[in-house]
Amino acid sequence: MRILIEEEYGYKYWAWTPREETSEGLLEYMATLNRDFFDKSVFSRPSNLLGVWKQLTLPVNATKEEEDWYYNEVLNPEKYDGNGHFHMFENSHLTINGKQHAISELGDTSRV
Repeated sequence: MRILIEEEYGYKYWAWTPREETSEGLLEYMATLNRDFFDKSVFSRPSNLLGVWKQLTLPVNATKEEEDWYYNEVLNPEKYDGNGHFHMFENSHLTINGKQHAISELGDTSRV
C-alpha cells in the first residue's frame, strides 16, 4: 500500500508505504495516535509514523516536461492507494477507498 501525503499545505510531499498492508489495519494504527504524539512528533517529522517514507521533490531547474510529469504523475492521487494531509491533529486526514477519515476522529477521543 502506498499513500500520497501532503505535509502542511504543500510544504512537502511524501510517498508513504505504511507497515500495515490493509486500509483497515492502517486506520486502526492511526486510531492509536493521540493529539500530543501527533502534534509533537508527526507535525515536525511525518516519518515518525511507522513505514517507509520517500520525499517527493521536483528537480531544481526542471524542464516544462519534467514539471508536467511531476504534477500529473508523481503527485496524482489516483496513482496511490490513498492520500492524506498531515499538519496538526485537528486538521489532518487520510482518504482511503474514496472516504476521508479525520485523524482526530479515528481514535477514542477520551484519550486526547
